[in-house]
Amino acid sequence: MVSDVKYYPVFREHCKPPCYMDEHYLPTLVTKILPELNSNRSITWVDWSAGGPHPARFLRKDVSEEFLNRIRNGINCTYNGSITKVCFLFARKFHPSTLEPLLRIAPALLATGVILSSYLKNISFNFHVTQFSVSATTAIPQAPSIKNETSVLPRVGLKEYLKVPTDAKHDMEDEELLWRASMVPRINQYPFDRVPKIAFLFLTKGPVLMAPLWEKFFKGHQGLYSIYVHSSPSYNESYPESPVFHGRRIPASVLFSSQACIPLFNFSTVYSYLMNSTKNFVEAYDLEGPVGRGRYSHHMSPEITIEQWRKGSQWFEMDRQLALEVISDQKYFPIFQKYCKGPCYADEHYLPTFVSMKHGKRNSNRTLTWVDWSRGGPHPARFIRTEVTVEFLERLRSGRKCEYNGNSSTTCFLFARKFMPTALDRLLRFAPKVMHFNR
Repeated sequence: MVSDVKYYPVFREHCKPPCYMDEHYLPTLVTKILPELNSNRSITWVDWSAGGPHPARFLRKDVSEEFLNRIRNGINCTYNGSITKVCFLFARKFHPSTLEPLLRIAPALLATGVILSSYLKNISFNFHVTQFSVSATTAIPQAPSIKNETSVLPRVGLKEYLKVPTDAKHDMEDEELLWRASMVPRINQYPFDRVPKIAFLFLTKGPVLMAPLWEKFFKGHQGLYSIYVHSSPSYNESYPESPVFHGRRIPASVLFSSQACIPLFNFSTVYSYLMNSTKNFVEAYDLEGPVGRGRYSHHMSPEITIEQWRKGSQWFEMDRQLALEVISDQKYFPIFQKYCKGPCYADEHYLPTFVSMKHGKRNSNRTLTWVDWSRGGPHPARFIRTEVTVEFLERLRSGRKCEYNGNSSTTCFLFARKFMPTALDRLLRFAPKVMHFNR
């Protein structure tokens, strides 16, 4: 209901007296979009028998135990598929003069408790209204006096509510963090001018060793990005932190390593490429052999079959919509947690498999991070100082063709790894010329 931006504006524009929105909007909306979730009845009793534009109003003389019991048990209705006499939980309109007899009758009326019993298979559910007692002479409490305060409380508007903490640290467990991250607005239109951001998550053992290069990459683009560093729990942050990464570390329960990644283009190019893309970039492919299908566990069937099993790079880029689907997945991720063990690495199989199964049309099936596996072995090639040249970097930037938004492109990789710390001085020297970090 609160996310309805289609029907509510129609009512607001066209439902004018004698049309009253509070009587027509919700009944129409619920009947139109979610009729199967509605009982088509109210649990608030009202007496319209006298006719007129307003329901009957009850005074002190009208309130009796018999009258209240008639409201409580006077009709039959359906509750969870069964017939019940408990159809109303509330009633109106009662004048303030009825408060004294209501307080006097309430203990006798509810002393035995109200029991609603419904049965689902062999399970019985009992709901009790706890007994309470109120003196018949109970005085109506007076509202506390309000002092004339001159101080004005600070306004907590939407801007303040959405303000991002300067320090990314928290002590939430993974389950709590995923639940918190899944809380997003369902209304697509923002009630303020919003500038989309790119969130960069650095997976490291310790410090971000290429931080000086990333400093140049981010410089001058504040407000267009968010930075998070996911480091080993054993890292004590004794290494001096660069300004752009200061206070951006978040707790990690799984160890990843990516302190050897560099950008191949300037921030403006990366921002435009990602924001204008119609696809996500999660590498996914079907691979025969021990490091592909050989890692599949038949215990995952039937939810995940071997034909659906995929492998891919753990370095990915995805939009907010897909990210929300991933963190909200409570069906497939637990299967990976339970059965992807030993030689099976969830970071190489979970996202490729899940995205291919559920969101394949929105995925490019490729990664934007260049890695050299040509030398063989369980790890990609590492590049040292002498291997970093202008020609080498240009080859990474435009050395192959791929598809981008339905067209052929030579810009296929925005990042590259693995670069050793010894290569940093050359990368800093070549960045202005090759990567155009000054733009």
